[in-house]
Parts: sequence; structure tokens; C-alpha cells
Amino acid sequence: MEEDRLPVKVYKWMESLRVDGWVKDVKHIITYANMDDSQDFENKCDLDVLQARLKVLNRDKWWLEAGTKTKLETFMEVFDRSDPKGLIKCNLQQNQRSVVARLKCRVLPLMVEVGRFKNTPREKRICPCCTKQAIETEVHFVTVCEGFEDERKAMYAELGSKVDSKNLKGEQLLRELLKNNVIKITAKHLEHMFEVRKGYVYL
Repeated sequence: MEEDRLPVKVYKWMESLRVDGWVKDVKHIITYANMDDSQDFENKCDLDVLQARLKVLNRDKWWLEAGTKTKLETFMEVFDRSDPKGLIKCNLQQNQRSVVARLKCRVLPLMVEVGRFKNTPREKRICPCCTKQAIETEVHFVTVCEGFEDERKAMYAELGSKVDSKNLKGEQLLRELLKNNVIKITAKHLEHMFEVRKGYVYL
């Protein structure tokens, strides 16, 4: 950038004063993006490259931090990073989209989440719909709970060979059930399963 440009003059003036301000912020951002050769106005900074690098850095930072949070366990297990906007493209009914989204984000009122609000120890957040004395997690609700055996069989029957429900277990099975290529079928049955669950809980 030319020396007579106002941003250059302001930059050099603030740098000479050694005061905190936007100059320091810009330097910090550029250093964070590993583009130190663009820290002065003598070298051009490609803003598109800078933006792309910052997106990658912040995305990776978010995933690293999210992996340490219990609240996001299910989301981390089932989220398809190869197609992050895939669910938006699926033509789901409102109630079905709501159940799927809440399940993924652990805000569906299963005991693992309800117990968190009540400060119930995790090991005591037992499923009220079966006799397994297991913690009612999203995996348990969708793939294990005896209370929804009939609904689960109907779902697997409709899915057919699209999901290997006989050999897959736990988080891996849930991940396959929530993939975009089968989510319409899964969502329909999840909505029904959750309605059935209300009968167990509110009897």
C-alpha cells in the first residue's frame, strides 16, 4: 500500500506510540493465521487466504474443545463432517426435524439430560422404560431399550440393507441411523418412539 494512504499513516503513528489498538489486534490475527510476512503495509495480505485460514483454525479449535464437553458427546459421535449441512437439505417434517436435532444436540428430555438439570449423579439417570437398569442415553433410547423393541424392529425392517443393524452396535449404529441417506426413515420412527416414551414416563 502506498505510503501516503491514510491507513498506512495511522498504522505507523499508532505503532510509534506503542499503544494497544487495532494495529495490535491486526498483528495478533495475522500471527494466529501464520501469515507473519503480511504484518506490515509493505507486503500485501490476501484477505481471502486470511479468511480461509482463520475458518480452518477456528473450526479445528472448536472441534478440539467440543470433544471435552459431555453435553456434546452425542453430537460429536454422529455429526457428519463430510456433509455438515446435509440435514438441512433433507425434506423432513417439522416434528421429525425437531426430534433429530434435539437428539443430536442432547436436549431431548431423556434421563441423561433431565438428570443433569436435577444434579442427579450420571450413574443414577436410569431409563424408566425398561428393566436393564442402564443410563438412558441417546444410544440406549434408539438402539437398546426394551421398551421400544417393536418400534425398533419396524424401523430396521423399513431400512432393510441400508443399515447393518445386526452387526453394528452402540454409537456406530446410531451414527449410521442418522446419516442423511436414511434420515427420513429414521426420523419418522424416532418421532413415534418418542411419543411412545411419553406413555411410559407420564403414566
